[in-house]
Parts: sequence; structure tokens; C-alpha cells
Amino acid sequence: MSNLEALIEKLRAFGAGASDRAALQHWSIPFRSAPILEGPDDEEPIWNPEAEDQALFWTMLDLFEDEGFSSEEHREFASQLVRLFDEVSPSARRLELLPLLIHRRQFCEVLQKHRAGIISRTGLVSVISKRFRFEPVKDWLLLAPTHTLEELCDRLGSEDYTAVENILSRPPA
Repeated sequence: MSNLEALIEKLRAFGAGASDRAALQHWSIPFRSAPILEGPDDEEPIWNPEAEDQALFWTMLDLFEDEGFSSEEHREFASQLVRLFDEVSPSARRLELLPLLIHRRQFCEVLQKHRAGIISRTGLVSVISKRFRFEPVKDWLLLAPTHTLEELCDRLGSEDYTAVENILSRPPA
């Protein structure tokens, strides 16, 4: 079992209430204390097919170190991550969608304010530009019309990540 798969199982238990965040953090100690292996500076990095899994592993693990969220918010988020993992692959696509999960509430609230005329399209674009680093999703969000963004928020709210992936695979306009 890979580190990522093991993490997903830990998150599955946490999300179901069979574990707590302290147990998850305790489990992560060996990973966090392991030395970082680096090659010589003049050596070109070797492409590693597991690099995306490793990036996803560390990104997801770091999310549960944030003390700014309640235990219940972390538990809910753990369940969402497990569902994302179950419904979407490969890890590169999961990494692209992860910011949508992280910033879903803020993004959808700003979208509602835009729809109500409280926030301009420029304001909406500003929020998207600040919150979404991953270019494919960011570019898509910037080009998508409001009704498509609303559909995206609806699917994110219902945690239908297969539908989210399908929406993002369509041209935004």
C-alpha cells in the first residue's frame, strides 16, 4: 500500500468518526521526521511517475495541520477528500480539483454575490485569481460563464466530483 493509499484509509476512518485528528497527526510523525533526500545540484531531476501521488499526499497531509479549523470541519473535509479520491483519478487531476474543495464555500459565496449584483465580474475574477493556483482550473474558471460556475458550485455542494470533473472537461464558454 502506498503512502497516499494509507493516508486515504486514515482519512476514511477519521471522516467516519472512527479516529480523530490527533491520531492522524501521530500517524504522520514518521513521514514528517524522515530526512529529505536530494541529489547533486548539477544533476537533472529524474521524472518520477509517483511524484503526483507524493505531491497529493503531502498537500492532503498538510491540510490537517491547520489549527484554524474545528475538528468537525476537518472531519467533513476528510470525507470530501476520500470521496474525491474514490471518484477521480489520476492524482494530477485530484491535485487540480483540490483547491475547489478547499475554497468551495468562499468561491460559491462570492459567485452568489456576483449573481445578485453585489460583486462585479472583475471582483469574481479577482477572487478566482487569488484562490486558484493550478492553471488548468484557474484558466477554466476565469473563462466560464456565470451559469456554468453555478452548475459547478451545485455539484461541489453535492460532493459529486465525477460531475465536477465532467464540467471542467467541457469548454468553459
